[in-house]
Amino acid sequence: MTNHDWAKKPIKNILLDINGVLFESGKDGPIAGSVDAMKKLVKHGYNFCLITNECTLAKRSLAKKLSSYGYDCVTSDKIVSPAPVACRYIREQKLIPYLHTWDEVQEDFQPALDGLDSQASPNCLVVGDVMSKLNRDYMDQSLEMMLNCTEKPQIISLGSGRYYKDGDRLRMDTGAYVAAFEFCLGVKAINFGKPTAAFFKEALDVVNGQPEDTIMIGDDIVSDVGGAQKCGMRGFLVRTGKYKKSDETNHGIRADCVFDNLSQAVETILQNL
Repeated sequence: MTNHDWAKKPIKNILLDINGVLFESGKDGPIAGSVDAMKKLVKHGYNFCLITNECTLAKRSLAKKLSSYGYDCVTSDKIVSPAPVACRYIREQKLIPYLHTWDEVQEDFQPALDGLDSQASPNCLVVGDVMSKLNRDYMDQSLEMMLNCTEKPQIISLGSGRYYKDGDRLRMDTGAYVAAFEFCLGVKAINFGKPTAAFFKEALDVVNGQPEDTIMIGDDIVSDVGGAQKCGMRGFLVRTGKYKKSDETNHGIRADCVFDNLSQAVETILQNL
């Protein structure tokens, strides 16, 4: 967009996606200019929270990775990711989870796993990106576990993305696997990730913000921009990560502004103080 209607309301808080905005999966190092952009946001007093559907790394490991790339301002309490939120729900509902996830994210589920009877039958399936573990037998194993449940199982989805960029490849994301389990089990999944309003509320709580004074910056027109706009926030799209030119015209969603990258977005925000 060429107008700056988005600047008519003050901006106090900034939510940012991680993969595709700060770094790109499958590539070593940050996206050019993003580290300096984050430093400028902090210097100018903006509250920030990283809101991500990342479900292959525990939150602590993700913060460590970001720090190694130069994002020294990022600590785990500045990150909202699906696994810890899902874990809290599992504990509140006293569910017995079966993790259809990548091994490295299990740390975030440990509070829900501690003290469980090892012989107890799982009654909920937690679905995330399983990366190289994905094969027919692995999918069938998780399916059979739920089909043999003595009660109607729950499906807990760690995000509902369709695909993501990994290096130079576009790869199927968690939402596709969840859809398969929903069909086979006849159960609607509960999504603990973007673009749900409850997940964005988690990030707003981190920055102690309101939708009207908060913006979201991401590379996903549906989950990042559309999800934020439905919650009353402004949504900015960046042309990095999984961005495609058609994102600016398709999907029935129009970003409040489109930038080449995070660096350009931050410079424009600061110019409109």
